[in-house]
Amino acid sequence: MLSIVRYTAYAVFLLSLLELAAYLLARAMVPLALVLPPPTADGYEEYLQYRDPVLGWPRPDSFGREELDNRGSRVASGLAVDGDGTCVAAYGDSFTWGAEVDADQAYPAVLSTLLGCRVDNFGVGGYGTDQALIRYKMNSSDVAETVLLGHFSDNIVRNVNQLRDLYAYSRFGFKPRFILSQTGELVLVPLPHLGRDDYLRLYENVEELLPHEFFAPNSAGAAFVMGFPYSRTVLRALSHYRVRYILRDEPSYQGFYNPTHESHALAVTGAILLRFVKEVQNRSQVGHILLIPDIKDLHSLSRHGSAAYDPLVEFLAVHNVAAIDVGRLILQQHPAVDPCEWYTRCRGSHFNAD
Repeated sequence: MLSIVRYTAYAVFLLSLLELAAYLLARAMVPLALVLPPPTADGYEEYLQYRDPVLGWPRPDSFGREELDNRGSRVASGLAVDGDGTCVAAYGDSFTWGAEVDADQAYPAVLSTLLGCRVDNFGVGGYGTDQALIRYKMNSSDVAETVLLGHFSDNIVRNVNQLRDLYAYSRFGFKPRFILSQTGELVLVPLPHLGRDDYLRLYENVEELLPHEFFAPNSAGAAFVMGFPYSRTVLRALSHYRVRYILRDEPSYQGFYNPTHESHALAVTGAILLRFVKEVQNRSQVGHILLIPDIKDLHSLSRHGSAAYDPLVEFLAVHNVAAIDVGRLILQQHPAVDPCEWYTRCRGSHFNAD
């Protein structure tokens, strides 16, 4: 009898240690967006009060302060104030904004120096191609002759997402998105407006509250909610699609460029870019789409001559739209340079000053 009690105590102790280790590992997976922490509404009311009512972010009260001018363009030295004499306007995400480099080293500022006229930088960190398009449409004061829309490779994932928190390490990252109607028309799904109570029960009611969210918690394409037993949380997180791509040393967004992917991300993204072309033409401006590569794209292009975003290039070509393929241009200009030399780090980073 004592032996049974002793072995039971050992088993309980070992299982407790296992769960503790799993709990700590699950916590470490949160910044990797493989595990979702339990929701908390701390700060949610303030977020609702100050967020952009259409785009989600940046906060409108940040315009005209620090790095942004009164129209929301990134301030760089030598530029005229608030759009005077603007020749080019650039929209996109953090690669357009110029994350991890000074404002004068972001590509719109460098282009401004080369052209000798103002280039507005309307890039916003974390944006999808969808938000960049909406920001352009909302910006009626943009009278630049030329408009650039930067599509970073990972944007295709953001374009099928309504809450950034569900697939990236973020907080209160609600956003609008586009879907395709049964006839193939691009339809805007506005920014979700959820009260505090709905937000707290979001994980259990995603289908109801965010019906167009591809990354519903605990689904095949999403992170898993932390909970007991934590060992199960860890095992499920290790089956996440991004883990599989990492193990194969492939971009985590690669599958989303497959025309048959269940998210329909390629069709949605292609339609967004075609809408941009149409909007620019309607405003009598000249538009250019920039396909901005992740470092994995550059490595793939240099080794195999292909990139994950090639299906998007083909989609646009079918519709007679020639995008500027930044990855291939870099390799054409500098074929002998290691791709790592163009980024701040050799994995998961932005372009450096060079």
